Amino acid sequence: MALPKNFPCGSVVYTAVPTTHPALTRAQLAALQAVLSQTAADNGAPTLHAPPLRGPCPLVAITRISDPRHPACGQMGLCATRNLAPGTLVMDYVGMLVGDAHADPASDYTLRLCPGLSMDAAASGNEARFVNDFRGVRHRPNCRFDLYADKSSGNAVRMGVWVVEAVKKGEELCVSYGKGFWSARRQEGGAGADSEWEVWEQRVAEAQQEQEQPGSVAG
Repeated sequence: MALPKNFPCGSVVYTAVPTTHPALTRAQLAALQAVLSQTAADNGAPTLHAPPLRGPCPLVAITRISDPRHPACGQMGLCATRNLAPGTLVMDYVGMLVGDAHADPASDYTLRLCPGLSMDAAASGNEARFVNDFRGVRHRPNCRFDLYADKSSGNAVRMGVWVVEAVKKGEELCVSYGKGFWSARRQEGGAGADSEWEVWEQRVAEAQQEQEQPGSVAG
């Protein structure tokens, strides 16, 4: 399988489809996937035909960040290779499916899918693992992580990277990592961290409200 340019081969395994933690039995996975399907339905997740992707995504490129003002300067980010309209499903967030009992609390690449089940892209994943948080980069997120059901695979529920504000060619895709990711960093940041957090969260809330208005992107 071809690797995306700048993918850290050797330290991370590239995969275009999720893998499963070896401790997660088939019966446990089936039960958790049923919970995941119900969670997606409860949240109004869209159902669509997702194009199969078995290699690098043509919509994005892994790019080393050189701007010294960027919080992740010297690290990697994910940039658009073409203009992306709001509502675009860029790609799936792929990694290892893991139950709560074996989830790594120190991983910076874990997304909670539903109660009891997460996706961890620390050791294996695709380009989506390089999406950075918007804080310190732009005024508010231009993308978000959200569930959807894929008709092409029997309505299997997947976690996608969705465009919520138009992204220009060459622009970095940024999401909100959410409160769970930043809670420990707030504690480390001292007294000023809480007020700064509230400003960022207000911007996320404003963006979400605009998306829910008539004519905006459906979530």
